[in-house]
Amino acid sequence: TVGLIGSTHATTAATIKNIVVWDANITGGQQVGGIVGNMGAAATTIDNVLVKGNIKGTGSVGGLVGYFQGSSLTNSAVLGSTIAENSGSTGNYFGGAIGVIVSSSLAATINNVKVSSTTVSNPGDNYTGGFIGSIDKAGTVIKNSSTSANVLAGSLYVGGFAGMIPTGTIGNASSTISEPCSATGTVTGVQHVGGFVGWVSNSGTAIYDAYATGTVAGTSTLTGT
Repeated sequence: TVGLIGSTHATTAATIKNIVVWDANITGGQQVGGIVGNMGAAATTIDNVLVKGNIKGTGSVGGLVGYFQGSSLTNSAVLGSTIAENSGSTGNYFGGAIGVIVSSSLAATINNVKVSSTTVSNPGDNYTGGFIGSIDKAGTVIKNSSTSANVLAGSLYVGGFAGMIPTGTIGNASSTISEPCSATGTVTGVQHVGGFVGWVSNSGTAIYDAYATGTVAGTSTLTGT
């Protein structure tokens, strides 16, 4: 578990705000993030942070948070960064902002988070997205957020915004801000590849007020824009 902050406590809430991490070189194994490697299951909030750098790991790797169990991430950005799998390693869940949101007792809210001029590279494994690798937490809401990251993955579930969404909501209907969620980078993968989401696996998932404009390429028929 590696980041500016390795992990936050599972039962004690924390507030992390007004932080800039610039020209970082962060390398670890599982759960690696530019701000927090493992955001614990307490009501932790992250607000107004900026990351620029190279962030590498074997799995659950994100520009801001690698392994997200906390409460909220708002008003933050990843700029000019590389989010990548360690050379020769294997592992899942790579995202421009968040590696994976996992199930916990808390509802996860992501609002006004931007990823730009960034590359997300996971040549060996699954669940890779320009914004988030996978959402595994029911009730997750992501709104008013965007990514222009270029995504390159060597396996399954690859999306310009999210690699996979089993559960959750992406959109801004509950917000007064009119900016939608978007993905504008190029996306390259193998199977289940999409300009916005690689794979939506749950009928209860809602995606609205969202768009993708990037070029999409895959080697399977399960590829779409």
